[in-house]
Amino acid sequence: FLSFTLIFKNFLYYKKELLIKFPLTKEIPYWIDQKVNLTKSVIIPLLLTDGGEKPACVFISGESNIVHDIWSDAFYQEFNKLPSSYKLPYKSIFVTSHRISLDILEKIKNICPNFKTAPRNEPLENYQKLLQPTISYLNKVSKLEQQIALRLWSITEGSISVHNSKSEKLITPNLRIACAHPNLTKELRDIAKNNKINMSIKKGNTWSGIGGLQTTSIISVINFLRIGGFIRGVKVAKSRSKIFGGFDKQDVLLGI
Repeated sequence: FLSFTLIFKNFLYYKKELLIKFPLTKEIPYWIDQKVNLTKSVIIPLLLTDGGEKPACVFISGESNIVHDIWSDAFYQEFNKLPSSYKLPYKSIFVTSHRISLDILEKIKNICPNFKTAPRNEPLENYQKLLQPTISYLNKVSKLEQQIALRLWSITEGSISVHNSKSEKLITPNLRIACAHPNLTKELRDIAKNNKINMSIKKGNTWSGIGGLQTTSIISVINFLRIGGFIRGVKVAKSRSKIFGGFDKQDVLLGI
């Protein structure tokens, strides 16, 4: 019995260790030092772009590692929650999810009542009867928190390309942010304008007829760079651009 006890202690002893070493990014620690509200500036914008909600779970999806790391860092710092899945391969992308309590979900939804930004498998009129997603709360936060939300929207739904104006004989960056939800598009445009980035709403082949925001203004693009521009490490998707695919979005913007 004594020898069995020694074997049990020596060979069955284990110690819990995190396989994910936080922080995963340099952005989240800096934003925490600046007293940023991570729920308002990081978690909700990511839920409304590359994220979503399932029963007892919220998630982020996409192919950019930095997006998954920022999301995971924010949840760990804000709610002390580890991901239930971390960069789980799904088709050509990855999924990171968090199982959360109803209390946490309610806290987030008190700020933004719905993360569903488009009707899916339901009539438009049924979707419009639901509480709609909103980022109007960003009008009451600091400029830095607005800028973080705008930059995250840009790395998830944003694109950069060349605009060649033959009439003006000028080549400028063409900065776009995709968003089909009418209210979110207007609110996002207002947040950009508050930070001296003037963008126009463009039509698109979407459920609402809206494609998102766009600017070819050099001044507005420079002001976008002044708030930080694209977050480093986010690359242009190869499936979306034959020319810039695989390049860092920030490098493409600076190159143009």
